[in-house]
Amino acid sequence: MGVRFGFTMIGLVVALAIIAILAGVVYGLVGSGGKGQGEKKSIPARAIEKAESVECQSNLNQLRQAVSMQTMSGEPAPKSLEELNLGSISKCPVSGQPYGYDPATGRVWCQEHPKY
Repeated sequence: MGVRFGFTMIGLVVALAIIAILAGVVYGLVGSGGKGQGEKKSIPARAIEKAESVECQSNLNQLRQAVSMQTMSGEPAPKSLEELNLGSISKCPVSGQPYGYDPATGRVWCQEHPKY
């Protein structure tokens, strides 16, 4: 008897099952989403949403530090966030709305993410 090379039926079924599971994960068919809102979001969509909210939080921290550094150096607080010349971090990456700013208190906030 010679040595036989090739795929067994079990090997093919296992390979197809692994590919199906990976495809389900990639396309969001596996897992739940939406946090009780009734809508299911795919895993990549949830990851992008989370990344944008983290970017918003980072932007707010940078803006707050810039305002704080300016006031700690003895200069008056900026009248608007545009005076800080921070360019692309003047808007929320999720909603595109400009960040709120109160020059009297130096408070910076986001309409889309009030918890930050």
